[in-house]
This record gives sequence, structure tokens and C-alpha cells, in this order.
Amino acid sequence: MYNMGEKSRFCGKDLRKIVVNLAKFAYNNNMENNRSNDEKQPCTRTPQENKFPAGQASSVQDKAWWQPAIAIFVQVTGWIAVPIIIALYAGRWLDMRYESEPWLFLITMGVAFAISSIGIVKITLSYIKKIEKEAMEKRDADNADNHG
Repeated sequence: MYNMGEKSRFCGKDLRKIVVNLAKFAYNNNMENNRSNDEKQPCTRTPQENKFPAGQASSVQDKAWWQPAIAIFVQVTGWIAVPIIIALYAGRWLDMRYESEPWLFLITMGVAFAISSIGIVKITLSYIKKIEKEAMEKRDADNADNHG
């Protein structure tokens, strides 16, 4: 039913390196964004140096808006790709070993789909909680400023 050939053009070690590097990138960016203001290095620039020509923003401002999106993208992609790739090879191997083509392959792909779905729901719920917490903190700070 399917034929992956004797040799694959894409090496599993390359995929592992890509996934590890993306995970490190997402983790480092997430840690940087989660630091409190007290832990960040003080700005040593003068007010004149902080001004930018019209239409240009600082590199710090440019990075701020897309970093959370990249972190979410990497996490969701990992929850989709890793289980599917593992199921692809495991299902193929099981089918060849037990001569049950294509049933064990289909079962492992179904399990991978379920694992991916659960992982994506888990990530989504964690980000919903984070957004709700930030909104609540902002509302509390606004109320304190208005009543204080």
C-alpha cells in the first residue's frame, strides 16, 4: 500500500537536530519574555539614543511581537510532527515484522493523531490561562490606578 523505498532522502538525525534547535530557540525566547522587569538589565542609552527616525522601530520592539508566535508555532508543530513521524516509522516496521499491512500502520497513525490532538489542546488551554491571567492583572492594575 505504501513504499518508502530502501533509503530515505531525509535523515532522522537531521530532523532531530532541527527539532532540538527549534525547541531551544522557543525555550530561550520564552524565558527571556518571562523575566520580570527587575531582572532585566537597565538601559544605558541616553534619551537621545532611544529616539528612532519616523517609521523605524528598535530591534527590541521588532522582536517582541513575533517571539510568542514563533514559540507557539514550534510547540504546536512539535506536537503534530513528532508523533506522526514516530508512528510512520513504527507502523511501517510493525507491518513488516508481523505482515499485517496496512492495519498496524493505520492503528499507530490513529494513536499519533490522538496524541497530537491532546497535545494541541493542552497547549491551547495553557495559553488561554496565561492570556486570562494577564488580562486580569491588567484590569487590576487599571482599577488600582483609577481608584488610587
